[in-house]
Amino acid sequence: MGGFGRERRGVGLAVLLVACSLLLSVGLEAQEAGSGEESSFELNLSARLQVRHTVSDPADAERTASTRIRRARLAVSGAAYRDFDYQIQAELSGPGAQLIDAFVRYRYASWLAVRFGQVKAPYGRQWINSSRDLQLVDRSIVDGRFSAGRQQGVSIGGRLVDDLIEYSVGVFDGHGINQSVNDNNRVMTTARAVVTPLGAFDPVESAHDRPESPRVALGIAGLRNGEGDRGAVTEISRWNLEAAFKMAGFSAVAEYHQERREPPEANLTETRGWYLQGGYLFAGAGHEFVARRAVIDPVGAVGGTTESRVGYNRYLHGHRVKLQADLSRIRDRVRAASDRALRLQFQLTL
Repeated sequence: MGGFGRERRGVGLAVLLVACSLLLSVGLEAQEAGSGEESSFELNLSARLQVRHTVSDPADAERTASTRIRRARLAVSGAAYRDFDYQIQAELSGPGAQLIDAFVRYRYASWLAVRFGQVKAPYGRQWINSSRDLQLVDRSIVDGRFSAGRQQGVSIGGRLVDDLIEYSVGVFDGHGINQSVNDNNRVMTTARAVVTPLGAFDPVESAHDRPESPRVALGIAGLRNGEGDRGAVTEISRWNLEAAFKMAGFSAVAEYHQERREPPEANLTETRGWYLQGGYLFAGAGHEFVARRAVIDPVGAVGGTTESRVGYNRYLHGHRVKLQADLSRIRDRVRAASDRALRLQFQLTL
């Protein structure tokens, strides 16, 4: 049965690649048969710097304080041949530079685009949202536990029904960024769909557009992957529900995740997690207060982690230039201890 499943996934990947190739060839032939005008090219440079100071107060160690460059990113993006766009982004913080995004996308129509390369695998609202556009200093512990990460592969997506529905489906190697080969005979598959019945709603957190009427986004996503070397692969399946709301200065977002892991020679395990986050942005002043509660809970086992966090934002130029502060308590149920931290961060986006 496992062999049949692997063959079926392999056939599915081959069909997707062939379909994408046909779409690309049709698009290029159509452009070549066009008016003969020169193709337009566009190149944009952007950069982002996040400087963070953290005071950590763990329950079983001494208090420490440190300053670090959390993110220092340089990106090149643009358009080419009318229906193509691209992005290459590098992370410069840390001991060495690292390529994090590198993709080309062909826009066949508003309801269908094909993307090749290394990208964020489409699974989870907070993960899809840029770290530039967060209400708190960083993502929740739930995102850190369940997100699909950046992966190499191919995906299709688009918007339907007058942009009220957004969807994406992807097939990836499933073992992270900047890898030259797959580590096993599995692939990661993801699918995500979001409906915005009251109008467009991007995943950007906060309510800088201050809509006079409510905006709602409701989504569902799924993921399947195999982790580990050949012959010792752990089968992983996850599903996710997401919801977001904003009106005037109030905004809220929530997600629920559930994961099932099947190791080759061990018992099946299940883990669930959720977070709820809300904030209020005062009109005209650029001041915002935010709170978040997050829980990771292994089903039928002792342990788990909870996050309680409150924060304040001073927006100087929206999300592009801002000062952020948050205070947290992370409780580890295995240690029966709580770790506290204060984080201060300045962000500049060019």
